Amino acid sequence: MPRRYKQVVEKKTVQECLEDAASELEGLAEEMREWQENMEGTNLEYTNKYEVVSETADTLEDKKSELDDVINNLEGLEPTVDLDKEVEVRYVKPYGRYESRPTRRDRVVAYLEAVKDHLETVVSDLESEKDELEALEEAGMDEEQQEEIERLEGNIDDISNIIDDLDNIISDLGNVEFPSMY
Repeated sequence: MPRRYKQVVEKKTVQECLEDAASELEGLAEEMREWQENMEGTNLEYTNKYEVVSETADTLEDKKSELDDVINNLEGLEPTVDLDKEVEVRYVKPYGRYESRPTRRDRVVAYLEAVKDHLETVVSDLESEKDELEALEEAGMDEEQQEEIERLEGNIDDISNIIDDLDNIISDLGNVEFPSMY
């Protein structure tokens, strides 16, 4: 009988999405690393499955580390980026209690995409604010307005870099292969 899935819609803060994604990535990485270690010292150590499990563990650990960097960078941008802002997260989940590793990975991706969408909205708002200030430039801009434009440009660049980092993490997670047990 094929598995049935349900659509899940959650409301979470940006901070909760990031923390939940980091926690789930860490759990997946630990599971894969433990699986790899259990194969060491056996004939399985020289198989393709061992290589895939090892690569998956390495990738998940790397993505967790990159996500930690993103979280630290975002915390440095408060109050420009409101980490308490509530976002909507959509993903599919199988009925029942068991969730496969790919399903859990997909939930992480959904959390990160929700954060990315929010950050894109923040960048759009900051660009609009900057454009309004630049329109005032024609009427004569004082030094304070010029400093504000420079601050906005810096924030836009910083947030855009974080969006790029999230894009890379999401893309790399999409390429993670979880081999079957058998």
